[in-house]
Amino acid sequence: MDKRGEKKLIIMQVILVVLGIAAVVYYSIIVSILGFRRDFSLVWIVGALGCFVLCFLLNQMGKLQYAGASKVLNMLIAVFVILIVFFAFIESLILRTGFAKPDAGADYMIVLGAQVNGTKVSKALRCRLDAAISYAMDNKETKVIVSGAQGYKEDITEAKAMRDYLVENGLEEERVIMEDKSTNTNENIMYSKKLMEQSDYVVIVTNRFHLYRGVHIAKKQLTQKVEGLGADTGTLLFLNYYVREAFAIVKDGLMGHI
Repeated sequence: MDKRGEKKLIIMQVILVVLGIAAVVYYSIIVSILGFRRDFSLVWIVGALGCFVLCFLLNQMGKLQYAGASKVLNMLIAVFVILIVFFAFIESLILRTGFAKPDAGADYMIVLGAQVNGTKVSKALRCRLDAAISYAMDNKETKVIVSGAQGYKEDITEAKAMRDYLVENGLEEERVIMEDKSTNTNENIMYSKKLMEQSDYVVIVTNRFHLYRGVHIAKKQLTQKVEGLGADTGTLLFLNYYVREAFAIVKDGLMGHI
C-alpha cells in the first residue's frame, strides 16, 4: 500500500473509532433515560461493535501489505460514502416534511399512537396531543381520531390514554373518536379510515421524525387531501428516533406501504 493509501487507512480508522465511541456514549444516555430495553436502541451497540471490528480488520489489512489492499480500501470507502449519502437523503425527507404546516379546515385529524406509561401518555405522545389540541381549538369543526391499541407494559390502549388527555385539556369529548385496534402506522391509517364519514381533507398528527412516513402511508390509502402536523419530540432520544425512522421508511417502502 502506498503512502496515499496508508493515509486513507488511518483516516478511515479514526472515523470508525470516533463513531464507535459516540455510539456507545449515546446508548449509555438512552439506558440512563429508559433503562435497558430489547428494542431498536440496541442498534447503537451493534453499530459500535461493527465500527471497532472493521477498524481492527483495516488495521490488519494495513499490516499485511498485500497488492490488492488499496483496491479493497477504496471499495470500502465507496460503500461507506454511498450508505452515508443514502441515509442523509432519507433524513432530509424526514426533516423537510416534519416542519410543514397544514392548512386550516380539516374534516378529520388522525393522531398516531405512541408509548403509554401505565395509563399516562409519554412525553413524545403528549407533544403530539398538544399539537392536536392547538389545531382543534382553531378549527372547531375538525373531528379527532386517536389511533393505537394496547402495547407492551401499557395498562390501557393508547387510544383511551389519548382521549383522556384531550378531554382533560379542554377538547370536547364528542369530537374525539377512538380507534383502538392498530399496532403500527399502516394499521393506524387503515383502521382510522373506516371510522371517517365522507370528507375532503385529513391532517395526520405525529412527531416530526415520524411525519414523512405517516403522511405518505396515509396518501397511499386515503383519497382525501392529506397534510401533516408535526410535533416536537421533547427528549434527548430524538436522535434514536430519527435514525430508527430511516430504517422504518426503507422497510415500509419495500413493503409497498409508501
